[in-house]
Amino acid sequence: MRRSSARDVVEHAVLSVLRTPGRALAFGAAAFVAAALLTLGLTDAASRQADVTGTFDALSAQTVQVTLPLRGSPYTTLTAEQIDAIRQVDGVTGVAWGSSRPTLVRTTTGAVTSLRSWTVDGDLDVLELETSGHDGPLTKTTLAGGASPVVGPDTRRFDHVVVGGRSTMLGGVITGSPVIGALLDAVVSTGDGTPPTLSAEGEIVVRVSSGWAPVVAPRLATLLAPGNETSVLVRYPPDAAGLRSGVLGSVDSLVYVASAAILVLGAGAVMVGTFFRVLSERRLLGLYRAIGGSASFVVLTITVEAAIVGTVGSLLGTTVGLGVAATRSLVDGTVLVVPWLLVGGGVVIGLVTNALGAVIPALRTVRESPLSAIRSR
Repeated sequence: MRRSSARDVVEHAVLSVLRTPGRALAFGAAAFVAAALLTLGLTDAASRQADVTGTFDALSAQTVQVTLPLRGSPYTTLTAEQIDAIRQVDGVTGVAWGSSRPTLVRTTTGAVTSLRSWTVDGDLDVLELETSGHDGPLTKTTLAGGASPVVGPDTRRFDHVVVGGRSTMLGGVITGSPVIGALLDAVVSTGDGTPPTLSAEGEIVVRVSSGWAPVVAPRLATLLAPGNETSVLVRYPPDAAGLRSGVLGSVDSLVYVASAAILVLGAGAVMVGTFFRVLSERRLLGLYRAIGGSASFVVLTITVEAAIVGTVGSLLGTTVGLGVAATRSLVDGTVLVVPWLLVGGGVVIGLVTNALGAVIPALRTVRESPLSAIRSR
């Protein structure tokens, strides 16, 4: 298309918008509402997901953990009385702990390697260790992490290894460590009665009843660092990560379906608005055709007008949607999360659907003869 023709199309579309501002306002309302609802829905969903993630983990967590060393505690080592106090907290069903240090290990093949040596104690079933070559509950024994260099294809139960200069007999291999993943890459001594040292590297793991993690976490922080609770980071291991991702995945699907429905309804509203606009200007469009205006001129004029009005409506709607989401977040005291990629993609898709929504009635217009259009009322 020649430049002059393209300029004529744009100039006529702008003139049509300025000549009938009321119709343009009504025409852009569909794009405005669609963009506002889409932006508000996406932003609100993203913000609530961020809030739901923490809440979901807290309510579904089976364990809470504190990583050592703990800088804000006045204690060097937890005493048996303090450990019993943790066990007495409502919702607590078990306490385990572990300390680690670097050490040299000589395997059964004679190779020497450097790795970490863990000592774990307390209610060891809290650690949910999965082992092979070991029967019954864990007692005082030495286990090799399944990912450590100590474990080879010929490793057998009761093989001897030298850990830190002392020969010891392996009681089994750790094949799974869902609470303390570092145990898979270490040599682990269990059940020697050593209390946790808060200044050394390690973990304190507390098992809780379902739904009690939000209650136990602050009380645990108080017991470990009285008067300095904010220095204690109590975290929830991903006990429910799979379940949470499934729930949030379902929420995502609903958001996407709702967003698609909003875009389709917005495009449909544009098509309806364009259709009635075409009906009201059949005589004028027919006159354009009669004096030599091409079919492409008529189609592009209608489409460009829809794009102009749709662009303005979409941008205003997006701005209003973000404003409403920000206001709601401020009032509720929640974190505002704006998925800019999804919001930007929604705006672009909305603009495209607005323009394409005007094509169908525009094409219907040019199929009518200019004379029939001029005679219409």
